[in-house]
Amino acid sequence: MKWIIPFLASTLPLLAQAEIYKCLDEHGKPTFSQRPCGDAAEVITVKPQKQSDPTPSSREEYSEQLEAISTRTEIKKLEREITKLKARKRSLTRKMDAELAALRQKKLYARNNLAGATWEESISSEMQAVSASYKTKIQATQDRIDEAKVDIQNLTTK
Repeated sequence: MKWIIPFLASTLPLLAQAEIYKCLDEHGKPTFSQRPCGDAAEVITVKPQKQSDPTPSSREEYSEQLEAISTRTEIKKLEREITKLKARKRSLTRKMDAELAALRQKKLYARNNLAGATWEESISSEMQAVSASYKTKIQATQDRIDEAKVDIQNLTTK
């Protein structure tokens, strides 16, 4: 029972032939039709061409094609990740600059007295902490970008 479908699928193209009729119109130009167009119609039998099999001829070729597709997919995934990481890095830099600018603005209000000097010192310490925190995050993001670039390079040299 299992062999019927493959058998039919392989023999149907052989049965699929079409007859085309070639006739001459009133100006003597040839025309083609699926129906006879007169007594002088010439029958032309057209057989469909056997289409080449688009599938690979061996398991090795199939495996190689799958590997190539997988590699391209992985590279695209890594490129998207790099794009997102670069955007995150820019965002972190902007946030750090904004926070530092706000702290600099606060620092301008420090008066020339002991309380102002203490407050100014406190703001300076806060600025250093904010800067260090963001620089750590930015460096971690840059490290991941570098790793992804190395991964892409390794995939392309396979």
